[in-house]
Amino acid sequence: MKLFLFATLLVGCYVFNCASGFNINDVQYSVVIDAGSTGNRATAYKFNINRKTKQFILDDGEEYVKEHGGLGTFVDPSEAAEKIKILLEKLKEKLNLPSEVLGKTPLVLKATGGLRKLNPLHAEKILVEVRKVLQSSGFLVKGNAASIISGVDEGIFSWFSINYISGHWGTKNFKTVVALDLGGASTQVTFALSGKSEDPWIEDNLYTVSTSVPKAKAKVFSTSYMDLGAEAVRLAVFSHGNPEGATHLHTVCMHPDTKPSLKKFGTTLYTMYGIPHEKSTGYFDVCRNLVKEKVLHLLSPKPSPLKNESEVYAFSGFYFRFRKTGLINREEGGQVTLEDILSSAQKACSVPNNKNPYLCLDLTYMYVLLSDGYELGPDTKVNFHQKLNGHDISWALAVAYDQLVGLRREKIEGKVCCCIM
Repeated sequence: MKLFLFATLLVGCYVFNCASGFNINDVQYSVVIDAGSTGNRATAYKFNINRKTKQFILDDGEEYVKEHGGLGTFVDPSEAAEKIKILLEKLKEKLNLPSEVLGKTPLVLKATGGLRKLNPLHAEKILVEVRKVLQSSGFLVKGNAASIISGVDEGIFSWFSINYISGHWGTKNFKTVVALDLGGASTQVTFALSGKSEDPWIEDNLYTVSTSVPKAKAKVFSTSYMDLGAEAVRLAVFSHGNPEGATHLHTVCMHPDTKPSLKKFGTTLYTMYGIPHEKSTGYFDVCRNLVKEKVLHLLSPKPSPLKNESEVYAFSGFYFRFRKTGLINREEGGQVTLEDILSSAQKACSVPNNKNPYLCLDLTYMYVLLSDGYELGPDTKVNFHQKLNGHDISWALAVAYDQLVGLRREKIEGKVCCCIM
């Protein structure tokens, strides 16, 4: 009997470890801090390593913690660094990893549009203090572990993440999807491009993205539009027509019967009031014209080939704002057409809304950006998701993957633009 049990365990061990290519010790963690314009989020990704193929396979789910308050909102750099320290303590408590595993887990922080807009000297002072926190965290910290991510990197990493977790990347004759990301200070658009574009603006924003394991490569267009993030557009639109420096803002993009709403932009607290308009058109039309005035001149270059793409995914700020319409599942997301977005915006602008006072503006901006800006047709289907196959859609996943495997990006002209291996 003992011999039989031993043989059974031996066979079971072979099937689990050898045949599958996995070993219980072939696990690697990677932690990425997304230092956004309104808050910070630390995510720990767990990868299983296939010894045969050398591939890093993302494990089910990931652990994360978050803290409100973007690094750029702090005058004192040490206070900003303290926020990151608190964030990491929460994550370590949640992970409960042995110190030897923690010491082999890469940790990086990437700051986005909030710090990109800041005075470079002040931004660097904040990052210097943050690096001290990272170095003493117990994680594996290499070189310049805290830095500002470029808008193009943010777009490409988001695009890679969604195509990686959806199973598109690296498969035979793989076809990728469009990635539309919306943050607080900026928005990004990234998609694979086949053939040559006649638009010189497009050619100036083309990159080759590749990995060695799995061996895959794609040519993508990627750009980031500063000041077109959700919070930046809100402030620009609400400030329109008001005296400079005013904190009581009156706007046509909020229904006049909606109660005054308090909102903090940066460190300043504002009160928003909806006002009636004297024109014969509806509130949506007036708001749309104002949004076009504030937005369209900032869209350079325009992603003209995007209108030919069929699989479009919008996440982050797009998803969190559109789910308030009730047209998609609040947890799983869903697919709608641009015509649906238009109808939702028109409806939101026509009635008072004390629960979501900025929904009229948010949906109007979304429609203007996708229709007037990106030139998507009314029948274009847009997939609003924040999770796919159990994983959060975020550029942070690609950064984690890059830390472990290497995600190469080159300007099409041949000059290496960014490669963190």
